[in-house]
Amino acid sequence: MHESIPDTIEALNTKLTGHYRYYGIYGNCIGLHKYYKYVREELWKSKRRRDQSYWLTWRKYMGVLKIHPLEYPKIYVASAY
Repeated sequence: MHESIPDTIEALNTKLTGHYRYYGIYGNCIGLHKYYKYVREELWKSKRRRDQSYWLTWRKYMGVLKIHPLEYPKIYVASAY
């Protein structure tokens, strides 16, 4: 929560890439997208709690994500068989 947003996103992208490579098989596409949305919302909630003024609105947050995007889910194995 106390790190800067770009540093947090950089560390989070490393973890997301590992998660997507492990679970990125053909049948998990919907689950990976749900996980992506969950991580995006929880990151916003945690960064929004940094002070009492709630300076980080959803619109500002989406602008930050355009500059420093989160890793998007990717299917690495087309078939599990």
